[in-house]
Amino acid sequence: MVFMDNLYISQNIKNAAKVMRKLKRRKRMHSVHLICVNPNSNNYFEIFESGEAFKNIFASKNYIIAGLATDKPDALRMIVHILTANLNAVSSSENLHNKMLSNRKDENYYETI
Repeated sequence: MVFMDNLYISQNIKNAAKVMRKLKRRKRMHSVHLICVNPNSNNYFEIFESGEAFKNIFASKNYIIAGLATDKPDALRMIVHILTANLNAVSSSENLHNKMLSNRKDENYYETI
């Protein structure tokens, strides 16, 4: 799993480091939804429950995790925040999707947390 450099974390998630550690170990967490950027899609974001990320259908998609939320409404609020925060920072020649894709850490970044 790849996490963005500036990972957005819901205020309702108490221990983000623990959540990321569990995700790296492929542990399903019922109260965590992932906000992901898919480099192979034209969609800006995709939202799904953390357990879905470990199914075979998602394994080949190379998702980049942009945010962690407690439920789908929380994830939607976070996407609105991400879009409004980043639209002003994106120049007219730069695509927001490309900006989000370039803002990521390598796969081993959170293993030491």
